[in-house]
Amino acid sequence: MNTGTVYPQHDDRFLWDRLREGDREAFGEIYRRYFPPLFRYCSRFTQDAGLVKDTLQDFFTDLYLRRQTLQTPEKPKSYLLVSVRRKLVRALGKAPGPARCRKTKRTTSPWNSPLKAT
Repeated sequence: MNTGTVYPQHDDRFLWDRLREGDREAFGEIYRRYFPPLFRYCSRFTQDAGLVKDTLQDFFTDLYLRRQTLQTPEKPKSYLLVSVRRKLVRALGKAPGPARCRKTKRTTSPWNSPLKAT
């Protein structure tokens, strides 16, 4: 596998199309671009870095294995964020104890509707 210099200037949709065609370099570029921000995003939901890493590894493995059945999303970054969040939520549901949820002090949702205190 190359060092990632093949597609550094291409947009995400181009890379996604190349991934669907089985291009490992395109997959590698997507991985390099998105693993760090997806890790940070998932870390907002749990402090268990190992669970986050495992979830992301599983997610990217599934993405590559299912590449031929994927549609090219209008916004690949949004697709990745939503998909990995769903996978993490499922993993958190199976995780024992403290890994399940990160306690936050947020009193309103991102859409400005109040959350019920639990």
